Amino acid sequence: MSGGRVRGMTGDAEDDLAEDAVSEEPLQKKPAKGRKMRGILSLFMWNQVLVIASLFLAMMGVQTITAEDTSLSGIAISAFLLILAIGLLITSADFFVEGAKGIARRAGIAEVIIGLTIVSLGTSLPEILISSQAAWEAYTNPCQVGATDCATDFALGNIYGSILVQITLILGIVVLIKPMKVKPAWIQRDG
Repeated sequence: MSGGRVRGMTGDAEDDLAEDAVSEEPLQKKPAKGRKMRGILSLFMWNQVLVIASLFLAMMGVQTITAEDTSLSGIAISAFLLILAIGLLITSADFFVEGAKGIARRAGIAEVIIGLTIVSLGTSLPEILISSQAAWEAYTNPCQVGATDCATDFALGNIYGSILVQITLILGIVVLIKPMKVKPAWIQRDG
């Protein structure tokens, strides 16, 4: 035992060095390129399975529930489909965000860039689809002069309302639940 270093049970420096060499593993193993692609493809395939399953269940529910069906079984099926849709929404959103972070890490892109592009597009898709449908409706059925239910008004209101709700209500709820400090680096980077 020399130099203040504690040796193993044998006291033999060569055996201890050999044990250290065998027991040391690399800190981080880099996945092969094939594994990266399989991870991304499996993420997209899982999302497709979720979408197809939810569409199938929705179609089955639409076929069995009619507008006049107010029986207990019709309400129970509607409640089940609502709970299932909320569960699928939460699960798929979690997979989407984690997948976007994984893609950013593997591609060497900052997570904030992926968040500002792909994730923000994903959160805006419902508004984009509804506004596109309203714009198509306005194109095929133009508003009458003095009409109050014009589809173009709905499209513009949906876009502005979505932005205002995301900035004020959602951000406010998040800050109420978990207060956070604004770091000066965020302002310098974004401003």
